[in-house]
Amino acid sequence: MKKFTKIQLEVEKICNNIGFQTELETRFGTKNTDIYIHELHMVVEVDGPNHISKKVDRERDDYLKDNFGLNIIHINWKELRNKDEKQKVRSKILRFAEELSK
Repeated sequence: MKKFTKIQLEVEKICNNIGFQTELETRFGTKNTDIYIHELHMVVEVDGPNHISKKVDRERDDYLKDNFGLNIIHINWKELRNKDEKQKVRSKILRFAEELSK
């Protein structure tokens, strides 16, 4: 059984509460994604405290976009510190999803 981080589970819960069907740690080719939202073909990447680099993010994002047509949003783990911040994350995900739906 896979172990997921507390941060991944918190963001997944936010997505599920919005009404999105999600899957944790979905693999696309050679890359794993944190949270995949099926109906939007959208990935939510949670950049945690052990986050590597923006360059690595860009390379992975380009690979996922170019090879699988995925839409990617990044959430910094610091955005989940309190209830107000979690509400902002929810709004950020909703805005991104709304843009995809246009």
